[in-house]
Amino acid sequence: MSKFIPSKGDLFYVQFKPWDRPVGGFLSDTVEVVKVQDRSYRGDVFTCKGRDDHAVVGERDAPYASIVTFVHDEVDYFPVGPEIIEALGLKVSEEQQP
Repeated sequence: MSKFIPSKGDLFYVQFKPWDRPVGGFLSDTVEVVKVQDRSYRGDVFTCKGRDDHAVVGERDAPYASIVTFVHDEVDYFPVGPEIIEALGLKVSEEQQP
């Protein structure tokens, strides 16, 4: 199964991949490794403004409008379904309409 990577005009969600974070070791010989996951942008819908082999540039609408670059190795992308698009009243580019 291939992973979804949004193309220009696609609506998408993003979820950061977990990473290992060492804890301790400064004044102690004990170092513990814990999994950490950034929950930023959870549930936010982005429109793909462009992409290359390294990253995707996504634009988020109001009330927290912003343009963010997501590096492929750090995140997983998920497409926004038609029912969510309709429920949120989002605009879909002509190429993306069924």
